[in-house]
Amino acid sequence: MIIYRAFKATYIQSVVALMRQSVMTQAQGYYTDNQIDAWVNSGLNIRHLFHQLMASHTIMVFDGRTLIAFGDIFDDGYLDCLYVDEAYQHKGIGKRLLHHLESMVDTDQIHVDAAINAMPFFINQGYLSQKENRLLRNGVVMTNIAMVKPWIPH
Repeated sequence: MIIYRAFKATYIQSVVALMRQSVMTQAQGYYTDNQIDAWVNSGLNIRHLFHQLMASHTIMVFDGRTLIAFGDIFDDGYLDCLYVDEAYQHKGIGKRLLHHLESMVDTDQIHVDAAINAMPFFINQGYLSQKENRLLRNGVVMTNIAMVKPWIPH
C-alpha cells in the first residue's frame, strides 16, 4: 500500500540513503563517476539537507514501511528535491508526488534545477527548459537545467 506522509526528522537517514541510491543508479551515463561521487558523497551536507526539508513542504512516499520516494517544494514554487527509488520508477509515483507538491504552493510558476537525467520527466509534466546551469561541488563542475512550469493554484 502506497502511503504519503509529511517529513519527520527521524527519517533523515532514510531520505539520505534513498537520495544517494537514486543518484548512483539513475545518473549513470549522464554524469561522470567523479561528478556522481561529488554529488552523493562530497557534495551532500546532511545538516543542510535536514534544515532544508524542515523549512519546505516535504512529502515522503512509503510502500508499507519502505521509503520509496520523497520531494520538497518551497512556498515560492522552487522544487528542490524529487527522488524515486529505481524499482518504483515508471509506475506513476514520481508524477503523483510532483502533482501533490505542486498543489501545496500558491504561486504563478514552479521552478526546478533538474538533473540532466530528470529532464524528460519534467518535460512530460509541462516544464520548459530555461537555461543550463553550471555549479561547483567539491571542486567538480556539474550541470543541471533550470526549468519552469506556469502554475495556476487550484
